[in-house]
Amino acid sequence: MAAVTVAHEAAEAIGCVAAETIPAAPGDWSEGKTVAWESAARVEKAAQTSLWRDIFGNPFRPVALDLTWQTSTVVSLAQAAYEECILPAGTLDPDRLAVLADALEDAGCDNAEILDHLRGPGPHVRGCWPLDLLPGKQLQRRSRHCS
Repeated sequence: MAAVTVAHEAAEAIGCVAAETIPAAPGDWSEGKTVAWESAARVEKAAQTSLWRDIFGNPFRPVALDLTWQTSTVVSLAQAAYEECILPAGTLDPDRLAVLADALEDAGCDNAEILDHLRGPGPHVRGCWPLDLLPGKQLQRRSRHCS
């Protein structure tokens, strides 16, 4: 619950910063400031929701990765996805994740949630739930670029 509170407070702070960009007399909270605040807070909450979905997936439908899908190709592609992030955002490369989805499919994975997520638009970040399904999170989190 603490993470939800932090996320809510971050969205509120972003809204306040946006509202401060609207010129007004000191102490005056205009309708323009309210619109700017609401818009910025809404955008921030949507961005945070996307990140939560990328990291946690759907907690009401847990997914397991079959051991037979964890080929050396799958593991090495997952490792490469972790190591090669798109800078400056630090997001995972969607093309690498799509190739990983293809490799999982070639290994026999027929789980639409996993495959669709990896092929989806993202944003994808370190902690992306399908990657973290690998046994014991065996991916070496030793990135040259993203930490």
